Amino acid sequence: MTHPTGYANPLLMHFVRKTLCSLGVLASVSTIMCAQNHVSCTSLLSLAIENTVISSARAIASGESIGQLGPIPIPPQPPHCVVEGKINKHIGADGIEYGDTFQLRLPDAWTGRFLYQGGGGLDGILNPAVGPARPGFQTALARGYAVVSSDAGHRGKNTSDGAFGADSQALTDYFYRSTKLVAEVAQKIIEKYYGRKLSYAYMAGCSTGGRESMLATQRYPELFDGVIAGDPAFNVVHAAIAEAWF
Repeated sequence: MTHPTGYANPLLMHFVRKTLCSLGVLASVSTIMCAQNHVSCTSLLSLAIENTVISSARAIASGESIGQLGPIPIPPQPPHCVVEGKINKHIGADGIEYGDTFQLRLPDAWTGRFLYQGGGGLDGILNPAVGPARPGFQTALARGYAVVSSDAGHRGKNTSDGAFGADSQALTDYFYRSTKLVAEVAQKIIEKYYGRKLSYAYMAGCSTGGRESMLATQRYPELFDGVIAGDPAFNVVHAAIAEAWF
């Protein structure tokens, strides 16, 4: 990739850079080469998106503790921006406030990829948006993915709290609609932050997250380029009866 004089060929280097970025190969190389300047993290607080309130946006330093994903401690993560907000905020039939609360983490060194992190149980909690966490494996965030998680339209005492069923909108969000609402808002924030559209979008989850992933392919096939649906919990009614029985 050099002239006979030993200097780098700028045209050839530009072609290689574009090819690596578009293919997303050699993550350690493409992450560095594709990194672009972006707007400030805190400026996202003023971003106007219909039916959405952004409640916080702050920069996270490399290695800053961000808690656990279930029982698994989250290892040190690279520097990124974390954004939280709520979509479709409303008062339900039971007098309780509902809405699709989300958390979106935007890595400084972005590969152009986006991951929607599925929930679990009856949802109702907001997990750290880092992607699936397993000991010894890098998270999606650490691999340069922008990652979003949500509570699927309601807050509960835990992932077994089904009181949200009193509100029809919250119930609809839990079953399928929250995925579309959150994914679309997340992509708008991503485009604003990085100044370009994402290259690929994926969804991954297990149990309820697997069900959400499968439903996304059926109801919203345009949202994701691929999904990982682990142990999808399709028969929710039978599962609820079984839990009560045992």
